[in-house]
Amino acid sequence: MLLLLLLSSSLFFVSVCVWRQGGGDDDDEALRQARNHIGDFYRTRQKWDKAAQYYAQAENVDAHINVCFRLQAFKELQTISKNLPESDARLRTLGNYFQQCVLLFCLLFCSVVFDLSLIHI
Repeated sequence: MLLLLLLSSSLFFVSVCVWRQGGGDDDDEALRQARNHIGDFYRTRQKWDKAAQYYAQAENVDAHINVCFRLQAFKELQTISKNLPESDARLRTLGNYFQQCVLLFCLLFCSVVFDLSLIHI
């Protein structure tokens, strides 16, 4: 089972490499799936920056948003939000992410400025 998993994940890397060198056909969907699987590969290994890169290339917006939130890549999240249509439900998710971060920042700021012991580590 593990060998099968390793072989299948390595095939995704090979397919992207072949495509980059111009040896592959122009099957956009297959390339998108390969990049998405590579993003999954890096995500399971908690290599968030590489996962974000491949999710962006695969145009997997949901996975890209989740990884960028883990990375706290707010500029990237802002870029994603600007590229989404106004009626997209994912804008609400992005708004919730930004709201959580602002509230946490305010809590930390208040605890430092007012010398409050709100946060116990």
